[in-house]
Amino acid sequence: MKIFLLMLVALSGLFATSLQVNVAGVEKSKGSIRVALFQNTQKEMFPDVSTEVKTLTIAAKKDTLNTVFFDNLKSGYYAVIVLHDVDDNQEIDTFLGIPIEPLGSSGKFTRTKPTYDKSKFFIEDNTKKAIEIKVH
Repeated sequence: MKIFLLMLVALSGLFATSLQVNVAGVEKSKGSIRVALFQNTQKEMFPDVSTEVKTLTIAAKKDTLNTVFFDNLKSGYYAVIVLHDVDDNQEIDTFLGIPIEPLGSSGKFTRTKPTYDKSKFFIEDNTKKAIEIKVH
């Protein structure tokens, strides 16, 4: 019985639901790349990266893919916002409502504030999904 339980625990990692986010278009090795994952229940907060959503931060590296992984997700709708936080102030800097730091989302590129509904995608249980987001 113990061996069976150990095998189940070991195999559960093989079927975990995860999301790999590859960030392209980083032009400066300055500041941080902040990748925020919003669940459907958090869509009112989108795209505010300073809120209490699952956020991963890595050092910005230019001319390469900057990659983060979100593990142990549940199936459902999600949206991702990526900020190249050049000044490391942990927020999207804007001028007249237009982002002035490189920004990208899991939806189509827009110069205006992205929306959750135009950025959402579905992740099924026991899948490993990879997406690429270019910051502009």
